[in-house]
Amino acid sequence: MKKAKTAHLEAVYVAVFLFLMLGISYGAISDHRFNHDHPYGYMASDAFQHQVRAESIKQMGNYRHEPFWAAAGYKDAVGFYPPVLNDLSVMLSYGSGAETYDTIYFLVFFFIALGSILFYLVVRDFSRNLAIISLPFAILVFSNNAYWGFVTGHWPSTMAQFFLIAVFWVMMRFRLEKSYLLLAVFVSAIIMSHASEVLFAVMFIAVFAGLKLLSKKMDSKEKKRMVRNLAIAVLIVLLLTFYFAVILKFTWLASSQGSMLSSFESQPADLEGPALVLQDLGIVAVILLVGVAFSVWAIWKRSPSGLTASVLMFLAGYGNHIGLVHWTGQIRYLWPLYFSAAAGFGIYSILKMSIKRWKVVYSFGIAIFLILWFTGTFGIPPHYDRIEGRGLMDPYHWDAFTWTAENTPEDSTVYFFYGDIFSQNAMLRNTERKHIMYTSKGLEEVFSESLVPRYVHSKLIGDSHGVYYAYRRSFFDYGYYFIEDGGRDAYYRYYDICDMDYLFLDKVSQQPALAQYNLLIRQELLSRDGFEEVYSNEVVSIIRNNNPGIECLPEEGVKIDQQQ
Repeated sequence: MKKAKTAHLEAVYVAVFLFLMLGISYGAISDHRFNHDHPYGYMASDAFQHQVRAESIKQMGNYRHEPFWAAAGYKDAVGFYPPVLNDLSVMLSYGSGAETYDTIYFLVFFFIALGSILFYLVVRDFSRNLAIISLPFAILVFSNNAYWGFVTGHWPSTMAQFFLIAVFWVMMRFRLEKSYLLLAVFVSAIIMSHASEVLFAVMFIAVFAGLKLLSKKMDSKEKKRMVRNLAIAVLIVLLLTFYFAVILKFTWLASSQGSMLSSFESQPADLEGPALVLQDLGIVAVILLVGVAFSVWAIWKRSPSGLTASVLMFLAGYGNHIGLVHWTGQIRYLWPLYFSAAAGFGIYSILKMSIKRWKVVYSFGIAIFLILWFTGTFGIPPHYDRIEGRGLMDPYHWDAFTWTAENTPEDSTVYFFYGDIFSQNAMLRNTERKHIMYTSKGLEEVFSESLVPRYVHSKLIGDSHGVYYAYRRSFFDYGYYFIEDGGRDAYYRYYDICDMDYLFLDKVSQQPALAQYNLLIRQELLSRDGFEEVYSNEVVSIIRNNNPGIECLPEEGVKIDQQQ
């Protein structure tokens, strides 16, 4: 009876913690709503990159190609991005009726929360008391810099790391019949979510299996079966991921952006992105280091367990010192979740020295204290840092973007004059049209000369980073539009305003002089034959050029009086 009550209490504890994690993360950033009228809480361009790609997959019904509005107008650029998160968001969108910009954002935080519970189960294989004490450390995923990684768009990596934790979980159960099938599925899911995390999966499998094979607790028959099952799992992974692996080879891995070894350095390098560092953890850093020492001793004395994953991923957080800068930064977004077991083991081991008969109620008591601490009740760092707000997008721009997507010819080109939020330019892909915008050089030139420009330095925007608008000539033969067009200079150059089909201008700005300048450009264009305003709201004006390609302005532009 006592064991049953404890089991029920544990189930309630885990369920409440799952909802707590969702509440302080997605709940806060989404204003505790699942449905919004526009992308809500998006804080940077990368977030819109994923949102647009998911929506395009929903519209196209597949992901054979990138949407042309994200590929400089090319309609046969291969769909190169790991698809799992996008595909799941589309399925949830169809199932729930919510927009993809809501479902994809929800899934990011849902799988972080679910990952904390799955890691709880990994640690529980070693000790239920340790699992209970360790779980609250996952709250620190939403502390300091790490939380910004999620709201600014580091999404596919979090999905891959959920499956990485699933690899830890299944390796704990590798003696089960045909568990290699699950291992193969989870490793394949990592590759199809964010391939670089497979490096850490391989590291863990190698360490865990190596320790098992060296252990005297396994007989020769069991060791042979483990080696055989691992080999079968590798073959299944190769089969499941073959199609995407070919794309990966000829896109990400064909450039220095994607090669894991291209940036391998012998000297320490800074972490990439808003990743958590040990200094952010305050007193928890001391607890953690003590716990790592105890954990290494326990692994050595006993056998591989959830502590192995915790220590290994703590050490992986320092991979930047051997050149794995980008990959280490990604891992550190969920670093508190990984090192939770080691930190908890430090507390547990020290207290066990003076408490000989440990009761599970002690573990729950410590867990409640840690939850209160890490959610900010005591105001002692480190703790959860709330991020909220509608983000970069507003209803006025969103309405203008969707109007453009629904009311302009598919082959139109949209030109963007200055806008405060347009520097996060992946959001502009929501026009679902080929689009060009000012560069800072172009803005400086025309603004300083007070011109309505005919030719202005601008950039043709798309997602060429690292993949160069790759397209297939055959299954194993790829071309690259970005390189064939002449590289960056072909896209960053002087463009003729008279060639544009639609001109997109913001009427308001945090810099009033630039807003006034846009209004003067608008006024000048509308005074000329061939231009008409086809859309307007309180913030945005869209002007159509009815005669694209025809001379509409003098080559030197038109001087305007900013004192009007």
